[in-house]
Amino acid sequence: MIYLLDANVLITAYRVHYQIDFCPAFWDWLTKSYHNQRVYSVQRVLAEISVKDDKLREWIRTLGKKFFLPPSKHISKNVEEISKFILENDYKPSEKKIFRRSRRISHCALDGEPCNCRDLRDARRPQKSEGQNT
Repeated sequence: MIYLLDANVLITAYRVHYQIDFCPAFWDWLTKSYHNQRVYSVQRVLAEISVKDDKLREWIRTLGKKFFLPPSKHISKNVEEISKFILENDYKPSEKKIFRRSRRISHCALDGEPCNCRDLRDARRPQKSEGQNT
């Protein structure tokens, strides 16, 4: 399975849970996973997280730009198909908002490789049924 990371995953890890100096093993694991072709991101994420000149940006430079998948001619078609699927199914407005950023998701649909995008997992969390304890 390929994991496609959103900017939020990298930024939150860097700022909150796994600062590079505090937990280098996390960043080493991401680097190794990328070299094993299991973890990627997209170019829009690169643009978003390259704004600050910090250690996260330095780490990105060590990976090289191939970590961030470029858009391709197939992306637009996949975005269109994903959007149509969302409109035809019963998703909550908050879930639809997540899927609007479907360019990351559409990268996964290019070659049929199973892919996990953090946005997707968060979108379909099971809802508590009535009477269920919190």
